[in-house]
Amino acid sequence: MAACLRPPPHAAQAFCAGGDVKACVTAAVAGQYEQPDGFFATEYALNLFISRLAVPYVALIDGIVMGGGVGVSVHGHFRVATERCVRAPGAWASHTGQ
Repeated sequence: MAACLRPPPHAAQAFCAGGDVKACVTAAVAGQYEQPDGFFATEYALNLFISRLAVPYVALIDGIVMGGGVGVSVHGHFRVATERCVRAPGAWASHTGQ
């Protein structure tokens, strides 16, 4: 049996638009460090889970890719990027070590 995750059709512009980072910065400035710590712990645990999946994980990367969108894309087994793929350099580097 094969499984497939597909973003909703209206998600054509950007899979991740930086709202996660904005919320974490806002919380940290207010001295609420638990929220950013918990968010990133969960995000990186998901990236690790994806990297260890026993079934093939194929990421179709089309459009703007940044933040958590990079994480759920680059840690799988296969990545297919279209000619419309544009990456946010800072986010890409934080997930790939480049």
